[in-house]
Amino acid sequence: MTLEQKLSKIEKQFFTADGNESGVVSIKEHCLFRVKQKVIIDADGLPSLNAEIKRITNNTIIVGPINTQGNLSTPYPTIDLSTYIVALNASIRAPEQLNPYVPVQEIERFVYEEEPVVANRQILVDKCGDFYDNGNPLPVTNNPSPNSPTITNIHIPSANTEHSFILPKDATRFLFKVRDGKSKAKISYQQNASNIEYMTISMGSSFIESGIDASDGITLYFQTVKPNMYVEILVWSTI
Repeated sequence: MTLEQKLSKIEKQFFTADGNESGVVSIKEHCLFRVKQKVIIDADGLPSLNAEIKRITNNTIIVGPINTQGNLSTPYPTIDLSTYIVALNASIRAPEQLNPYVPVQEIERFVYEEEPVVANRQILVDKCGDFYDNGNPLPVTNNPSPNSPTITNIHIPSANTEHSFILPKDATRFLFKVRDGKSKAKISYQQNASNIEYMTISMGSSFIESGIDASDGITLYFQTVKPNMYVEILVWSTI
């Protein structure tokens, strides 16, 4: 988590490719880091290097000497990391530190789009700052609507005797009740527990559970306090 006015500590992130002379660091979670952040490069048997992130792009981080500026021919100076390789458990980490300073007057310039746009940009990007496009689509969560419920009736010939019902793996909601409300019932999710640890369903009441995920299997265990009862179970599943 980023703290107020500070960048939080980042634990070691191991290289996924050998470092090179251009200061390129390849890791899985490059979006954890920020440009201008001070970092430490480690490897077994090699000295720890203090560096500064100069650029983050295309799943890589480019590091260089701390507090150094480039020029037109070399926009950002880099550090040679060719000896920091995967075989030596090369990694990058960052201590907790103050956010890099950005002058207030520069913020407006950073979001300004040049001609022919001539406008302040308000563009949706991912957590790494990359534009959403065909190659980087906006993630969408699908919440399918439940279809018509299926109905199951189960006869309970004897009182205080446990019965069971396995919910379909695509179930998302169910309703449980005793027909005509003629008996209390007890329901549990544990076998042999419907008379030990259970929910009581009063006479004339229903038990409803929504937002369930039955993909790994859910079994209902229940009993009634009177004999010769029928329980009614409605189950909604995804389309």
